[in-house]
Amino acid sequence: MAKDRLVIEFVGIDDWNRPIFKHNKSNVHLCSTEILFPWGTSEKEVKNKINETDLVYHGMHFDSEPNGGLVNPEKFRIAWSD
Repeated sequence: MAKDRLVIEFVGIDDWNRPIFKHNKSNVHLCSTEILFPWGTSEKEVKNKINETDLVYHGMHFDSEPNGGLVNPEKFRIAWSD
């Protein structure tokens, strides 16, 4: 079964040092609650350390509390927006 392509863009680092990403076709935000970064970490460094298994559903806004639902790596393949 082919995986759906989930295109996301890096939004930034929140106050809890979580990297936040946004789906490019909706307001769905994803984050990592396990791999954290200091403010000012480059987008390139974040992208090099994060993959499908690290992301959870964050919410509909950057400042949401993480919902915690895992992104299913069996169903979705992460792709970075250009």
